[in-house]
Amino acid sequence: MKINLNLLPAKQKKRLFKIKIAKIIIWQELLFLLFILILCLFFLGFNYVVDIKLKVQEDILSKKSNQKEFQEIKQYREKFSKINQKIKQIKLILDNNYYWEKPLIKILDLVSSNDNININEIGTKNNIIDLKGIAVSRESLVNFKNKLENDNCFDKINVPIENLMSKKDINFHIEIKVNQNCFKLE
Repeated sequence: MKINLNLLPAKQKKRLFKIKIAKIIIWQELLFLLFILILCLFFLGFNYVVDIKLKVQEDILSKKSNQKEFQEIKQYREKFSKINQKIKQIKLILDNNYYWEKPLIKILDLVSSNDNININEIGTKNNIIDLKGIAVSRESLVNFKNKLENDNCFDKINVPIENLMSKKDINFHIEIKVNQNCFKLE
């Protein structure tokens, strides 16, 4: 039979109890830190294994790319890529290309119906037609300008004022902005 005699005063008992609690807390913190350390080591090891496997996979892929079939596939992909680039360039050219047939025929019809207008030069840039020629009289030039303005194929007709200064044998220069709908093929 064992008998425990507690002869310590209450203050010292409290102090010993606090020391015991502190030891337990420190011990738990050490166990927690040990767990965190083991977990970090586990993740570092896992990362190392994954890096090794990734290098092995890259080596396998590089060996496969050296094989003949993969080289052929790579060549075909490059050819297709070049062909697709050329097709895109052609499409870009076609999209930005204007079909001048319809607006020019309309202008030539207006000129042929008026014997007093002779066109010497026709130029095109973007969606603008430059006409240079000779008009017999100011009235015939003004009539030609009005006919162009009345046609829905043309948006803006620019006849410089200098062209209207003379009454006869007028060297004229007209800029005609063509409507986008007039360029469409039917």
